[in-house]
This record gives sequence, C-alpha cells and structure tokens, in this order.
Amino acid sequence: MLLHRHDKCLSGSLFWRQVCTCENEATCDPVTGICRCPAGYFGPFCQHPCPPGRWGEACIRVCDCLNAVGLGTCDAATGRCRCRPGFMGERCEKGS
Repeated sequence: MLLHRHDKCLSGSLFWRQVCTCENEATCDPVTGICRCPAGYFGPFCQHPCPPGRWGEACIRVCDCLNAVGLGTCDAATGRCRCRPGFMGERCEKGS
C-alpha cells in the first residue's frame, strides 16, 4: 500500500484541524495524515488509477489475462480479466 504523509486527509474527517482531501474513497489516518488508497489507485492523495496492465493495492500486481479487451489489461481493483467476444475463463483462455 502506498502511503504518503501530508497535512490533509479524507473529506469529512480532520487531521490537525484541516479538512482531509484524499481522493477516490481513500481513507486517511486522523493522527498521521496518511492516505490509505483503495485497490486500483496510488499516489500521495490516491489520485492516480493503476496504469494498464496493473492492479491491486498500490498497483503492484500484474494482470495475467490472455484474450482480454485491451491485451494484458484487467480490472484495476480486482484483477479480473475482461474477455474479448468469443473468449471466456478466468484468464480469457477458453475460446468458444
């Protein structure tokens, strides 16, 4: 999980009397001011989505899809492959 110390955190909570600004439904530690990014996002404020071909916490996992829409891409949060028409299976490995 990528974490970054800053002086703001999630909207609706406070860090040292400042409104929090973590993005993409990230949570913020009210004591340290560190954003905790949800799966599929990274950056000091969780402002960046995973690049194509990456997924999970801090985008450190690599997609393992075969015949997917956008070769090698998967859902940035879950890692689930999105199969091209005519293919199915966990990795889009089965042709119909």
